[in-house]
Amino acid sequence: MAPASVFDGTPCVRCGATLRYTTPGRRCVACACAAGVASRKAARAAAAPPPCRGPGCAAVVLGRHHNARYCGDTCRAAAATAYGVRYGAAYRAANPDKHRQQHLIRMGTSLAAYDALLAEQGGTCAYPGCGISANRVAGGLGQDHDHATGRVRAILCANHNRALGVVEDAALLAWALAYIAEWQAVS
Repeated sequence: MAPASVFDGTPCVRCGATLRYTTPGRRCVACACAAGVASRKAARAAAAPPPCRGPGCAAVVLGRHHNARYCGDTCRAAAATAYGVRYGAAYRAANPDKHRQQHLIRMGTSLAAYDALLAEQGGTCAYPGCGISANRVAGGLGQDHDHATGRVRAILCANHNRALGVVEDAALLAWALAYIAEWQAVS
């Protein structure tokens, strides 16, 4: 873009103002900007409305943002579902451990360390007698970890991991044991 020149004594050819010019002897900056906006608006108005990108939809996108792609929420939802079916399932089938690996990395461990700990536990929940295995039954298996240090303690099923997370405080656990024992004695 050429640098704007200062007023050279000649008024703007469009409005007659004596403001700075975009180039000498032509329109002032204000008129040049207004002309650019007007030409963009005219081009947008003359263009045919774009077709909806929803699966199987023949409607056009009207009265929306200039970057709109769908005629409504129904087509937007159908397109998102079609995209997920087309790409999500294929990606998960081609990379079965990718999601699990990314989750474990966020938790501060690796897939190899998780698998080694799971094999050490016999492939099931660490709680004695539980027997839920890594086949994702009843929410699958997750890492039990110390919230203060982040250190992984064991691999538990979702129910036992959640229960242990609630009573991680030793005082609360002692109270819960006494409470349960009291009510078992009553009944």
